[in-house]
Amino acid sequence: MRKQQDGSDGRVLFRSDDDTLARMRKVANEQVEERAVGSIDGARKIFYSSSEFIPDNFRVYLNGILQIEGDDYNLLSSSSFTFVTAPPISSIVTLKYQLA
Repeated sequence: MRKQQDGSDGRVLFRSDDDTLARMRKVANEQVEERAVGSIDGARKIFYSSSEFIPDNFRVYLNGILQIEGDDYNLLSSSSFTFVTAPPISSIVTLKYQLA
């Protein structure tokens, strides 16, 4: 990458070659596996991911069991979802998704 100009807000802007853009796309398409953000208290139904995801590639696992969208949970946004029934205390909610 080559420095192109200084941005008006102090940022340095870069001009990129095709190879760099391909590497950046690969990072953007990274697969993530993480625990859902939100306390599991037996009442909470809404949980979050730490990053925005591509909805078609979003999976929720409750105690290792794949949950079904529409039956077990519903998407609220590209970074949040709600369970139909709150997970019991001490459950583990794992998310697998592709970064948006």
